[in-house]
Amino acid sequence: MTEIFRAPHPRPGLNGEPYYSGYVDVRGLGGGGYKYGAAGGTVKDDQYVRSGMYGTFLSGGLAGHVYGAEGIWGADIEPAAPIKMWDAFQWNSATQMQHLRTFALSPGRRYQDLVPDEDLVVPNKTHVTKGYEGWAYAARTADKTEFLAYFEKGCPRSLVRGARPMAIYRAQWFDPRAGTWSGVRDGKLQSNNIGEIQLPGFPGDDDWGLRLSYSGAAPLPKHF
Repeated sequence: MTEIFRAPHPRPGLNGEPYYSGYVDVRGLGGGGYKYGAAGGTVKDDQYVRSGMYGTFLSGGLAGHVYGAEGIWGADIEPAAPIKMWDAFQWNSATQMQHLRTFALSPGRRYQDLVPDEDLVVPNKTHVTKGYEGWAYAARTADKTEFLAYFEKGCPRSLVRGARPMAIYRAQWFDPRAGTWSGVRDGKLQSNNIGEIQLPGFPGDDDWGLRLSYSGAAPLPKHF
């Protein structure tokens, strides 16, 4: 998605093949292979759907997102089908799709000015490349006034960089399970002299979104 965003003649992009709810892929486990995905209708599956959804958006998929689920894309109704489409329609992961709009449009039309850059958050990766935990994603407007970030479950306490130096930012956590916002500390965070913002601990042991909005310059120290 980020390569599409950075193309010389870019067009709005979206992920048409995201993580499919209820999709479990097992490859070569006996020979040191891997397994990813989770059973549909579970808390773990909901988490993986959110990771794919918010991670894709902040990687440059500003045109939107496609929800997919096992049993639905093939309209499975056969007795032999392991998942019937009428069961997949009831999974909670689909209901959480609506919250992406709340998150993405929180800056208003300025969401169109967001530029993806996962390195705005430190740390942002783990050694597990085929998984849905421990990674972080971010995007920022060029004038450094708006940041959106998403932290998968398992991310450590993080640092945001690339902010305006010695500035105050309104800070809000976003709960992607409920689509609700809450203030970070007293609602404000300050960047240091090189534009870094140390974040407090996450509100809980889950995945979380974050919005930072520039509020103005930080007060000068009293000895100035």
